[in-house]
Amino acid sequence: MKKRFIVFGLIVCAILMSACKPKDEAKHDMVFYDYFDTVIEITYFKDDVDEAKVKTVIEDKIKHLNDVLSNFEGGAIDELNKSGEKDWPELAPILERTLKLEDQTGNAVDISKGKLFDIWRDAIESGVLPPESDIKDALMQGGKGSVIVDGDHISLNSGAAVDLGSVCKGYLNEELKKDFDSLGIKNFIISSGGNVTVHGRRAADRKNYSIGIENPFDLGDPFDIIYTTDKSLVTSGDYQRFVEIDGKNYHHIVDLNTGYPSDNEKRSITIVGDDAFLCDFLSTTLFLKSKDEIDECLKDFPGYEYYIIYKDGTHFVSEGLKKYVKSCGATLE
Repeated sequence: MKKRFIVFGLIVCAILMSACKPKDEAKHDMVFYDYFDTVIEITYFKDDVDEAKVKTVIEDKIKHLNDVLSNFEGGAIDELNKSGEKDWPELAPILERTLKLEDQTGNAVDISKGKLFDIWRDAIESGVLPPESDIKDALMQGGKGSVIVDGDHISLNSGAAVDLGSVCKGYLNEELKKDFDSLGIKNFIISSGGNVTVHGRRAADRKNYSIGIENPFDLGDPFDIIYTTDKSLVTSGDYQRFVEIDGKNYHHIVDLNTGYPSDNEKRSITIVGDDAFLCDFLSTTLFLKSKDEIDECLKDFPGYEYYIIYKDGTHFVSEGLKKYVKSCGATLE
């Protein structure tokens, strides 16, 4: 049995931070290890800044959202799942938006299937496959219409258990963008696991950042590089969290048609767009879809592009993304 937990984004930050210092603004780094079950790395560029204040504001927001959105024992989501209902003005709009996205994209992702996701989370941690009967039982719990949002009131039925793993880090990045704006900081990089958000200029003479797409076949070196700014890039893949049992890999992205981790031709998909929340949701959803289904789905989301790495080592770049991709001829500006 072999387990692997990849903190996607470390390679991205290494690429970004090696040459990102603007000529006219100081570079500041922050790293947080205790939230969202990942490493959160942030770099911002600003002269004459109160670093202690910035760190306090940012960490307070990360801690708060970790308490709100994560599924740890005794947390707010755990309490909702146990009680079955709650008045929750902060969470209700997050659930409502996610449920609408599920309907819009064919329900490949379902936040009500927390019991099924917990089974596979435990399996990856323990290295022991769950009984098929447990998977079948969990697959029957929740489903469309089992999470109901009425104003600020949230209610669960049909055995639903909320799990926001498909959107929580994207939501975090969007909220941190607001905090940086309120602090008067315009140039920054946020990397929360597989979710990277870049904003502003990487240097006075460079308008773009260099963002590496991790190579699932050779961790540590980028498979390719995207040059961009004012965008979020979110990757979902079968190599980030998985366990190998009897020579077969079982990862964390579950196919709701079978109840088992998805088994398709992709190793990873990276979504690029303006909104980290939407990129986060789409990266999980589109990992579960065929290329034709991806293209059809993204007709509803203009401006969102993708990069697929396949199991055979080939890759595909959507047409609108090519002008930003190194292997397609793009250069750092």
